[in-house]
Formats: sequence, structure tokens, C-alpha cells
Amino acid sequence: MIFRVTNARFLTSEPMVELFHKAYEDYTLSKADGALAGLIPQIAEPTTGVFVGEEEGELKALAILFLPSGPLYDVPQVHHFYNAGSTRLRTHLLTEMVGFVKDAGYNRWWAINQGGSDKAYERLARPFGQMKVIGSIIEVELNGVGCPVR
Repeated sequence: MIFRVTNARFLTSEPMVELFHKAYEDYTLSKADGALAGLIPQIAEPTTGVFVGEEEGELKALAILFLPSGPLYDVPQVHHFYNAGSTRLRTHLLTEMVGFVKDAGYNRWWAINQGGSDKAYERLARPFGQMKVIGSIIEVELNGVGCPVR
């Protein structure tokens, strides 16, 4: 079963906190506690989509996506996708995500591949549409020196 979380009290419940810690265990772009803290004030917003999958009485899947809130980025963005459940649960989670995006009038989303295989993303996307790689993430770790040009 997939459901959308729109309540801050449920978002911070013990089962949700445990799910977030599992989902963010290997995620390098943010951490579970930071993601939860960032979601609390916006969980009820219509542009925030937090979807959870339950299987065998346990929370096993999580998807977080955001609809555009202004013209700076005009494409919905998937912040996180995690599934420790069955293939069927994953498919249901993706179906809910697609419905959320399409119901808002969009026909695509952007997702960040933080180190997995692009082919794996392509397999996930295949039943719903076509995937293309449009760029990459560049991390610049700044040294302690100030701006060299003034």
C-alpha cells in the first residue's frame, strides 16, 4: 500500500524516523535528520510529495519529490527514492509519483543519480516514459583561501 504523508506529526513518528534513517543510510547529498527537519514546515504544501510504501506491516519504501514552486526550476524534482520492499511495491510507488506529477500538469521530472547506474534508472523509467541523461552533479570542495581575484 502506498500513501502520501501530509501530516508533520506522522512524519516525525518513530516508524517514519526509522524509515528515513534506512533510506538515507547510503545517501550522500543529505542526511535523514536534515531531510526530516526540512520537510516538517512544508509537508502539507501541495508542492511537496512524500510517498511511503507499506508491505507486510512495515514501512519499506520512500519517495520525496517537489513540484515547482516558481519559475526558477519549472520541472518537478525527485529528491529521494528508496525501496526495500518488493518489485511490486516499487512499481506502485512509482505509479503514485507519476500520478502526483501528472495531476499537477507536468509530464516529466528530474532526478539526481548520486552514484548508481544510469541503466538502473532507465529500467525504472521504462514503463512510464523515456529517460535521458542531461547533465551531472559537480561538487567543488572549497579550500580555506578567500577569493583569489578582487
